Amino acid sequence: MVKTKPEDLTKDEVCAIMNAASDKCRDYLILRIFAKTGIRLSELAGIERRDIKEFQEKDEKGMVKAARFLIHISEDTAKRGEEREVVIDESTSTLLKQYLSQNKKELDAHEKKVKKLNDEHKVELQTDAVSKKRASIWFNLTPMAIENLVKKYTKLAGVSKNVSPHAFRHFYCTLLVREGMPLHQIQKLMGHKNLNTTLSVYARVMTNDCLPSYDAIMGGW
Repeated sequence: MVKTKPEDLTKDEVCAIMNAASDKCRDYLILRIFAKTGIRLSELAGIERRDIKEFQEKDEKGMVKAARFLIHISEDTAKRGEEREVVIDESTSTLLKQYLSQNKKELDAHEKKVKKLNDEHKVELQTDAVSKKRASIWFNLTPMAIENLVKKYTKLAGVSKNVSPHAFRHFYCTLLVREGMPLHQIQKLMGHKNLNTTLSVYARVMTNDCLPSYDAIMGGW
């Protein structure tokens, strides 16, 4: 299968798409997590409350500087079953905490419903006849529904590009490269098994960034 290259997004375009959903807490949060974590579509779709861990950042004296969330990507949703922790910035962590608090009653009921469904299919699950359902915090929005959500707000934002969840992941990785984060750290955050995957983004970004200077020097003679 030939992979199509995702659209290159600017920070202004990403912000415009997020802001188009600013009056819809869940949708805005989904878009923000895509932009701020580089998480894969399948990983985001399966996030459960138990996957969200609080992380306290401490200074050299052991005092807590800030509290934020990490998202544990479990074997159930990770690509090739490779578990990892996804870092969330403070502002998005605060928004996620508010979302979980506001929807606690509905999420409790949702989890009970999903547990009951899995219990009813326990025998089939043991023989892999059916897939175990996850009690996602998005109330089991399908990956297709989330992809349509991205396209909806892209259009509302007036961004003419063909934007997908993977375009947000590509934006995130490209931004980290341009800001000079060490490649081994980017590899860890992205969940790339092979460093060559990270290097391919690095090489493309560096080539693109060199072109203006190259043309200024080599053009016109």
